[in-house]
Amino acid sequence: MSTVSAPPAQVDHHQFWADPILCEETRARLQHFRSLGWLPPNFKPRTLIGIAVVERYWRKYCIQSNHDYVDYLLLEDQAIYMNFFDWMFKTSRKKALQSYDEYWRRLCQYFELFARRSVNDDVHKQMRRFLNGKFPAERKISRRTKDKNTLDVDVFCVIYRHHWVHSRFFRHGSMIVQFATIQLWSAITGTRPSVLLPQNTSLPDDSSLSKRKQNPTFQSDLPKHIPVTDLPDSVCYRDIELFYLRDPQNKRDVLCAVIEFRNLKGRPEGADGTKFFMHGDYQLAYCPITQIISFAFRDGAFVNTELTPELIWRLRVPKRSSSLPLRWKPEVLNTPLLRRLDRTTYGYKLHPSLPMTYESSRRALKELGRDARFEDDIGHYNFRRWAANEVNRNFTSQERQRVLGQSGDAVFEKHYQSQFIARDLQHVVLLRPPQEGLLRFASSMLRKRDPLAPSELTDTHKRAICRHPEILDLKREKRELMAEMRSLAGTVKNARDSFPRLYQRHEAISREMAKLRKALATNTRETARKDYFRNAPILEVDRQIKQLLGEPDIETCGGGQF
Repeated sequence: MSTVSAPPAQVDHHQFWADPILCEETRARLQHFRSLGWLPPNFKPRTLIGIAVVERYWRKYCIQSNHDYVDYLLLEDQAIYMNFFDWMFKTSRKKALQSYDEYWRRLCQYFELFARRSVNDDVHKQMRRFLNGKFPAERKISRRTKDKNTLDVDVFCVIYRHHWVHSRFFRHGSMIVQFATIQLWSAITGTRPSVLLPQNTSLPDDSSLSKRKQNPTFQSDLPKHIPVTDLPDSVCYRDIELFYLRDPQNKRDVLCAVIEFRNLKGRPEGADGTKFFMHGDYQLAYCPITQIISFAFRDGAFVNTELTPELIWRLRVPKRSSSLPLRWKPEVLNTPLLRRLDRTTYGYKLHPSLPMTYESSRRALKELGRDARFEDDIGHYNFRRWAANEVNRNFTSQERQRVLGQSGDAVFEKHYQSQFIARDLQHVVLLRPPQEGLLRFASSMLRKRDPLAPSELTDTHKRAICRHPEILDLKREKRELMAEMRSLAGTVKNARDSFPRLYQRHEAISREMAKLRKALATNTRETARKDYFRNAPILEVDRQIKQLLGEPDIETCGGGQF
């Protein structure tokens, strides 16, 4: 395969590979290549984070093989790559075939960083055959992909109401409304979660880009990155047009909004986004406009300072115009609506500029689904797949690609199209009476919801964790250290300076005990949920069999209830 010429060095574009994501040696080598007059492919940070994962595997494999990791990679020998995946299978935890496919894709991108071209077509085809045939067959690797659970309007209503009425994850009023907005916007637009919330939020002088520990010895001579825009990677006030429109059908004035979603995947920094229209709804919980104006009054964002929550619903479009816009103050245009909380000495306070993080919303959705007693976890992409399938049913392929920000049909068919055939084939083929209601419920996540499922640890579980052998051993060692420090220094606090080794060991045991308790609690909760959803139907069937056979139900006789 002929070598593709590398793009010329353009110092006016920020080169993300110079950021501390890949290892220091790799960045130094790429910096050397740049000094020779060409730049490696400028992959985005999220791509580089994925490459960094496979880089760590590859470098460890090359160290054990006693080879230079770059030279060995550039040999472009499928036997080397096959042995690498064999080694990964033997030395790492169990993975699905989908994960190995992702690692091969990242390894090819890693190859492009050094080779200035793609992997040879013949090598790529041989590796695809290996990963799809011999590799999973000989090693009994599961070919199953992750379940593509999809929401529907009934499930959304359940979790949305549960959030407003019962959710305990967020305690601050602003966070409760913000989390409701994330759910509503995700449902309406099907947008990627990274469009609404950044992966990381930090102050301008904080350069941490990943969990990798940074080594300050590498210094790139590339110009410091100056963003095209200073806007956060979230929806800001300048992205929202708020205005009144006169409904031509009933002559009623309706408060509406056009929201531009920036930070889209595959778009260059500063490029135009996608604009979505939203309108007021008489059911206020499902009204996106109500939430937008609640944020605006919270932040004092309206230019009209005399405007109040009571007056805003009484404004009308003037007869001479077709709309009446509401303007934002210039100083709040770059302020994100969804912001994070900071802990202060007086409680929690809304940060003036940093957006809410994706991780907090991800954990909140997971806890919300479990608290609502769903068997399957709920995440942001449940909303996106729901919107994608509804758009696919009602829009053209081109409109669907525009709404979802996709470049073709293959991505939708592979990652978003529901695995469930939502058609009554008995009605279509055998002409039997249609059962649309049963079909809809069979495909819904509500089918796997049980209001009696456990969502928290019981007292029995907590006592079992406290009596775990490892916990008891750590407690005993901690008591012995405390007794020794008290005998030598009088108190544990006094031993900090007098006997630092004992004190440090005491603190290490405390941290280890807290970590172990957390791990045991998580595992116990997961096991309890799985056991309940597996055994509850069996126990219910047994109970009904005994009832039908006229046998006494022990739990019912004893006053218990299943």
